[in-house]
Amino acid sequence: MCPQSIPISQALSGAVAHHQAGRLEQAEQIYRQIISQNPNEADALQLLGTLLGQKGDLKSAEELIRKSLAIAPTSASAYMNLGEFLRRMGRPAEAVGTILEGMRYRPSAAALDNLASALRDLNCDDAAIDALRMAMKFDARYLPALLKLGMILGENGRLAEAREALERAAAIRPDSRELIDKVLSQPPAPPREKLSLADVNDARAAVAISGAMTLLHRYEDAIAAAIRATELSPRMVDPLVNLGWLYNLVGRPDQAAAACERAIEINPNDAPAHLNLGVLRLLQGDFSRGWPLYEYRKQCPGFRFARYPQPQWDGKPLDGRWILLWYEQGLGDTIQFLRYVPQVADRGGKIFLAVQPELRRLVEGNIAVERWVDLSLPLPEFDVQCSLLSLPLAMGTTVQTIPAEISYLKPSDESVGKWAERMKPYRGQLRIGLSWAGRPGHINDANRSMQLKDLSPLAATDGVFFSLQKWNTGLSVAPPDAAMKLIDWTTDLADMADTAGFIANLDLVISVDSAVAHLAGAMGARVWVLLPKAPDWRWLLGREDSPWYPTMRLFRQVKLGDWMEPVAGMALEILKLK
Repeated sequence: MCPQSIPISQALSGAVAHHQAGRLEQAEQIYRQIISQNPNEADALQLLGTLLGQKGDLKSAEELIRKSLAIAPTSASAYMNLGEFLRRMGRPAEAVGTILEGMRYRPSAAALDNLASALRDLNCDDAAIDALRMAMKFDARYLPALLKLGMILGENGRLAEAREALERAAAIRPDSRELIDKVLSQPPAPPREKLSLADVNDARAAVAISGAMTLLHRYEDAIAAAIRATELSPRMVDPLVNLGWLYNLVGRPDQAAAACERAIEINPNDAPAHLNLGVLRLLQGDFSRGWPLYEYRKQCPGFRFARYPQPQWDGKPLDGRWILLWYEQGLGDTIQFLRYVPQVADRGGKIFLAVQPELRRLVEGNIAVERWVDLSLPLPEFDVQCSLLSLPLAMGTTVQTIPAEISYLKPSDESVGKWAERMKPYRGQLRIGLSWAGRPGHINDANRSMQLKDLSPLAATDGVFFSLQKWNTGLSVAPPDAAMKLIDWTTDLADMADTAGFIANLDLVISVDSAVAHLAGAMGARVWVLLPKAPDWRWLLGREDSPWYPTMRLFRQVKLGDWMEPVAGMALEILKLK
């Protein structure tokens, strides 16, 4: 059927069906017909490029996919496919950088599988193995990664680990079992020449390697690769920006600031360098310098929110003017900065407020505004606007002037009563809510989130534990701990209004840095938060309390990636509550 006579979306669906069924000629014909009528149809360009790459025409594949990315620059699948084709063209470092760019928009097991192949081409077998293990955290049944993991481990003489991976693969697809004997019967391959950064003579390649090592939590390797990039190209800004973030991550703030300042000296207009320096200043409690620099986030490539033609509010009296206050980042960010809405009203503003759908019902019952709006629909006329995360700048907030009134979000009596009735069997026991991972896809999810098994020391406290964990994909996948009495009613939590009613019936909430922590804090509930060694800026450094939430207590990692010490400390503190 000719796409001329049917909608593009329908024609594209038909072409994809042909493509997936292996009818490449039919699929190619339809893709080309769509593009002839709509040269800027990004999906058709990307899919045709992918198809041509599968047929071996890698040059055309690269050209088409790059054209699609110029139109739709946030397509994770386009970056992933382009990265694989670049690798096949003998450009593995460029492939690494391209795949990493796509993972900023949507990380996946398939992307990590492709990243592992590119790292292997760079003689980084250990890093490739790490990438494949991370792929398993995103999708434990992703067969290509399991098979590749088993083969690489086998070739490196790690036979027990190879057998384990291949047995898991065979359990998923029995016809892969023949690979087990084949791989394990082979003598280990001759040692491969390992990548030496001294042999990396292209700064962009070093930047790509640094990015991959960062993703895989090999931070010292990432720092070494970024330093190598600065040696090769002293006036290149990207590795300095990366170093600013990495030094902060490993607890070297002075070096982090120096790297950011050097990047800004080279390019005063580099937004990521300003942003990284701003985050560092906020983390150090230097709000007067931090808030203005934090505004540079809106100039960074990853900022995906609307830009309004109306001026950003500067905190001056509004005198009856209409102001749009809009959410910008995650649910936790919205919850944290809703505290400023009454102050905007106090300055004479008539407020249009936009929050995420999951928050709408709860917030409507707590915060009075003139009108609620939906950012996906046409907006009414307004005079000025401000994202919720820019309100601290407008208000001139310092650590000492944070508006920290507790209980600015309260659940309805009906919601509290519903959960109270359900919890009757557990009256008299210590009721503890657990949230061990944030929303998958967050740029720092692997650093801030943990596995349920990491909380196993809490089982010795004899508390009754209730899951508050709604996100069950990506790095948040975690098998239940058999020793923990974990009750999971999360299927009945439709939104944050339900979650708030649930929390109101708990004695304690334990959470990683997630929306649940912010919600409990905004309710004035007792909440203990587990923080990574390199925390988000809002938690500051070295404090056990939070100036944002008076009823919150912070438990911090001492060693990067090691949750054992803070969790053990929590367990001891729980015993004191009994």
